[in-house]
Amino acid sequence: MLKFRWGLALALASLAALTIATSLSGAAPFRAHANLTVRIAASSQTAAVGSNLTYTLTVRNFGPQRAPGVVVRDRLPARVTFVSAESTKGSCSGSAVVSCFLGTMRAGAIQQVKIVVQTTAAGRIVNNANVRSVQRDLAMWNNQASQTTIVGAAANLGLSLAATPRPATVGQPLTYTLTARNLSGVEATNVIVTNRIPLRSTLVSAAASQGSCSSTTAVTCTLGTLAAGATAQITIVVQPTARGYLTNRASVKSDALDPYRFNNSRSTTVRVHA
Repeated sequence: MLKFRWGLALALASLAALTIATSLSGAAPFRAHANLTVRIAASSQTAAVGSNLTYTLTVRNFGPQRAPGVVVRDRLPARVTFVSAESTKGSCSGSAVVSCFLGTMRAGAIQQVKIVVQTTAAGRIVNNANVRSVQRDLAMWNNQASQTTIVGAAANLGLSLAATPRPATVGQPLTYTLTARNLSGVEATNVIVTNRIPLRSTLVSAAASQGSCSSTTAVTCTLGTLAAGATAQITIVVQPTARGYLTNRASVKSDALDPYRFNNSRSTTVRVHA
């Protein structure tokens, strides 16, 4: 009994010393928390209408504490119907919103949820999910994720832009060469390239290898249909009117959905001297 009392006294003394040290240092007392994250991956970035699409949600607890009562909620996008849902731990329920109850996740633990849907109409669909638990989470920004998929025929259009000469000269021709490419396996219809004429320059001419070009404040070239793997070239000539830098910007689009829009626009800057 004496040893027990002595041990208890030491423990209380240590706790009191820690409290005093924390107060003197100005540091905040430790508060238990966990850092949950969720990520979404789709079985394909593009899908045909009527086909099945599988979403894989990966939930991880980065700690430092365990996270009890972990729940993942996935709000399924429009233009899909629910097929099934399963998780590596716990259970899932719901259809428009799928809720999966994963129980307690220790620090470092990883669990997965697989949700299968069937696409019902063409378009761009976005799936959103989030994860929560009973434990405090100080990094809520990584508790949600989204995944975009293109349903229906999708064409990947790319655009390149080159300028000559470099540097350019005031009052002398500056030629921009734009190349539109269909990088996908399906044709792209009603392909349109738009090029805004840079400030401090005047348009001299614009011509395309197919279709036609017109201009107002920008050059718009209607290229028609680009077959799978095909390219079309546009040549735009301007005349710089002042010294400095000219920045030219161009973009391409079509009637087809494009899941890779990062390569749909380009810009280039040319120095102009007297």
